[in-house]
Amino acid sequence: MSPPSIPLVVLAAGLGRRFGGPKQLAPVGPHGELLLDYTAYDARAAGFSPIVLVVRDEIEKVLTAHVERSWPRSLPVMFARQAAPAGTADAVLAGRSHLTTSFAVVNADDLYPATAYAALYAHLAGTGETASQHAVVGFSLGASMVGNGPVKRGVCQGDQDGRLIDITELVVRRGANASLTGMTASGTTVPLEWASTVSMNMWGFRQSMVGHLERAVDRAQHAPGGGEVILPDVVAELLAGPTNEPIVVLSEKGNCLGMTHGEDLPQLVKQVSQLVDQGDRPSRLWPSGDQLQGGGGHKGDRHQ
Repeated sequence: MSPPSIPLVVLAAGLGRRFGGPKQLAPVGPHGELLLDYTAYDARAAGFSPIVLVVRDEIEKVLTAHVERSWPRSLPVMFARQAAPAGTADAVLAGRSHLTTSFAVVNADDLYPATAYAALYAHLAGTGETASQHAVVGFSLGASMVGNGPVKRGVCQGDQDGRLIDITELVVRRGANASLTGMTASGTTVPLEWASTVSMNMWGFRQSMVGHLERAVDRAQHAPGGGEVILPDVVAELLAGPTNEPIVVLSEKGNCLGMTHGEDLPQLVKQVSQLVDQGDRPSRLWPSGDQLQGGGGHKGDRHQ
């Protein structure tokens, strides 16, 4: 039996306000690789297919050209446009026509460990008890900190069975003596530990999540003032409701390297270089003989 086709939705439509530009286009690898390139490489190795890139109009042509120039044609890629910056829940829905089965979601501006993709695919492809369970990959907070600036993290609380019982997005800041504190949207300060479990927006969802996202986005669109809808808030609402859709926390020991501020880029480039030197990342991602996306004869319209 062939392995199931599980789409990976890559959220690449962010504006990069704190970074000062489109983080999706910042080269981080030894040969100018983008974080997106590492995402595609690891996702393909884990078994995910197709890759659904959610983009905005301003960078769609640039990213399309990059994919056609750099990615192998053996990797199915689809593009979906997010019309306006309405949050990560709305971004996922931009690719809903491809989400007819279980699917995964990741950010385009984070370098997740390859082991996390493998664990997430194995969970979504599993049968039995796990067949009805959503999943979030949980990282230690310390393993997700690159620079010294404030960052947003979804702080997770789980039960003794490894199920998520709550998630709250906090703005995390470093303090004196390597202390960490988080601030809620209402301004409440929360002390945190370096070992606190956080979400880096790496999710595995069953198809039923599409309906939850649609209802949450629809409510926001009809509410006074509208506003963005983010995935952690939809998940928190799901956990608080009378649902029988558990969310498993898949604990990951590796580092998740991301970019939030412009000054994070040199540090990330240095860390990627170290991973390559240590043999933990290949010097070149795609074999030279692997035909690229732009090699001609590609069938169908990949844009929607």
